[in-house]
Amino acid sequence: MNPAGSIKDRIALAMVQDAEKGGHITENTHFVEATSGNTGIGIAFNAALLNKKCTIVMGEKNSSEKVNTMMVLGADVIQTNKSSTEIARKIKDANPESVVMLDQFENHVNPRIHYDSTGTDILDALGDVDIIVSGAGTGGTITGVGYRIKESNPDCKIIAAEPEGSTMFNEHGKKHPFLVEGMGGSTVPIVLDKSIVDDYEVISDEESFLMARELIKKEGILCGKCPSTKYNAVCFKGAMPLLKRTYAEITKKLNLPNQLS
Repeated sequence: MNPAGSIKDRIALAMVQDAEKGGHITENTHFVEATSGNTGIGIAFNAALLNKKCTIVMGEKNSSEKVNTMMVLGADVIQTNKSSTEIARKIKDANPESVVMLDQFENHVNPRIHYDSTGTDILDALGDVDIIVSGAGTGGTITGVGYRIKESNPDCKIIAAEPEGSTMFNEHGKKHPFLVEGMGGSTVPIVLDKSIVDDYEVISDEESFLMARELIKKEGILCGKCPSTKYNAVCFKGAMPLLKRTYAEITKKLNLPNQLS
């Protein structure tokens, strides 16, 4: 279950529980987190349940729906065109006794909970998995799920969907701003293990937005302008080249016509 609406609820709860076990959460705790939105919503949700103050720092391009959701949950939201992480750390450094920064980009609880729960849930639901396609913001999902799935099937291909303008995987690409939220960037987060990724596909903003509309129209998935929208869009596009290559290899071995060529 993802009670606040996204898979990031898993890491939010796990990081809060880890901080509680470490004795870092007290009566006066104030959560501060840098996020593109969904992790912030998850942390704001947990802060509300714990009756703790919460401040979320996020980029100006992130959607008003996310901002409004966090504010409804009681969080203060700071939007900036500078580094969200740097601003969050400044708040933490100014109030080290009371501020808890869970730091999804460096907290290894992030990929671990995806290994323990998300990857296991996928295997329980699907059995053998041949291809996993995922975006990468912190990289926690693709790292944790990737390791868990490859334990079950070492031949499974892990594909990263990379926004055009991001250089996390597309290292020789041209860096420029992009509208897709919650994934990509120019810095490789500590929790992202790129060695688990077999390949990547570069996706433009236009392709992402158009696919989001297709998902609404053809699949009945009511996507908005949020990371999950682009995530679904780029994942479908990102999987197709590998699916076609794999299909071509199989049909060639079986001496069958390739109907996707």
